[in-house]
Amino acid sequence: MDNASAATLRAALTDQLAYLLLELASTESVLPRMAKSERIDAQDGLTVRQRYGAIAEHDADRTLPRLRALAGANGTPDEAEVTDWNILALPEVLRRVAATRRTLLAAADGLGELAQPQLEELCRLLHRTVQHDTVQLQAIAKQCSA
Repeated sequence: MDNASAATLRAALTDQLAYLLLELASTESVLPRMAKSERIDAQDGLTVRQRYGAIAEHDADRTLPRLRALAGANGTPDEAEVTDWNILALPEVLRRVAATRRTLLAAADGLGELAQPQLEELCRLLHRTVQHDTVQLQAIAKQCSA
């Protein structure tokens, strides 16, 4: 992949990751219905809160450390550290997910220009995070519509 293609892909993936913030904001209108929909998924036993928590944990525990490694920096633990997402109210869960995603996006934007191998690694990392979001959000939609 040439630098121009990788840069275009990086921008598209970053935009896709930022879309989660819009999705979280749009859920405010359905929060009462979602809060009543605390079904446990029959396949994996997760609640909606735990699925949103999984997005934040993936950002904080997997993606952010790798972004910081690409930048040659270390960071402090991020807000996503929660042992039981079910004890938090759903609006608080969503606030924490959004805060963690904003931190991830700032770290990705802060990388600036990268050499080709690092740029390709960044694109792979962002793509895996987008895929993780997709799986979790599809499961949340399924749980809330059941």
